[in-house]
Amino acid sequence: MDNSLLLLLVPQIIIAYGITWGIRRWAMRYNVMDVPNARSSHTTVTPRGGGVAVVLTVTLSVIGLSLVTGTLITSEILAYLVGSMLIALVGFIDDVRSLSTVHRFGAQALVALVMVYLLGYPQTFQVPLFGIVEVGIFGAVITVIWIVGLINAYNFMDGIDGIAGGNAVIVALGWLSLYGLSFNPNISVVVITIAIIGGCIGFLGHNWHPARIFMGDVGSTFLGFTFAVLPLMLQESQVPSLTSAALLLWPFLFDTIVTFGHRMIQGKNVFAAHREHMYQRLVIAGLPHAVVSSTYMVLSLMGVIFANAYLEGSRIILIAPLALGIGLAYVTYLFSTRYRFAIRPIEDDTTHHKTETLQQG
Repeated sequence: MDNSLLLLLVPQIIIAYGITWGIRRWAMRYNVMDVPNARSSHTTVTPRGGGVAVVLTVTLSVIGLSLVTGTLITSEILAYLVGSMLIALVGFIDDVRSLSTVHRFGAQALVALVMVYLLGYPQTFQVPLFGIVEVGIFGAVITVIWIVGLINAYNFMDGIDGIAGGNAVIVALGWLSLYGLSFNPNISVVVITIAIIGGCIGFLGHNWHPARIFMGDVGSTFLGFTFAVLPLMLQESQVPSLTSAALLLWPFLFDTIVTFGHRMIQGKNVFAAHREHMYQRLVIAGLPHAVVSSTYMVLSLMGVIFANAYLEGSRIILIAPLALGIGLAYVTYLFSTRYRFAIRPIEDDTTHHKTETLQQG
């Protein structure tokens, strides 16, 4: 990879920061606001839709970087641009008008099917403990579930300041280190991950705690889609199992799966809005947004190490995220029960009012 491409991060960050500033002004003018309710992890009315800045910056950067690298627009990048813009459009409509679950999932599944058609799908999977498993045409079904699932998992995890954008930077850096800095780099991965890094850092200038604007579904679903289709862009000699791709996102996936399963066991609507994710429970217990978001970023950074070890042949490394996940769940339990009252009261950084709504269980 031409390291000079990394120099283009600076203008990308500046552009993303400026676009986010403009969208915040627009959202305030046209009342596109997130009003706190019983399920919110914030206490002040805040503009939303900032993810549009990420989408625009990434899209423009991908096109620009493709031209700079002399590859023009590859078929993989063109497919990504079409799919990601469609997902972002669905997310934007959901931010403004609130789509039904059926319409939202239906649209996402349709885009996922298009991606499977354009980018293909793996017909063999390397499954831990079982080795290589032939799945044939069922690989298409698994891939659609993977794409739709990751889109929504990332959206579910965008509930506190900086967590979605911050982790996107770490995960993109992971992809860049694994497949962009190698002897035979994948140019599509290089272009997209550099664009993600620049766009998200610029956005975080407005979204880190205390956030002045929220990402919204338009940004979180866009990022989830991006990380879901990156494995499909790799050449055959580079294709990892979905296990290695999932390791880069293990904190988000673990939190989502555990919360999903817990609510299902309790007979609750798993798709209804709630504050039962582990990261939300930590904030409710009194930990600052910045601390929780930073913790998840560190866990994602460890995921990069796990993925690298897995690709080098280590299978025992799969125990590491599971052990860390169990540890995270235990820490969440402690803060939610035993230590909860020891860290009250919390004060909002912008209003300096006690955030009583965050302390109710």
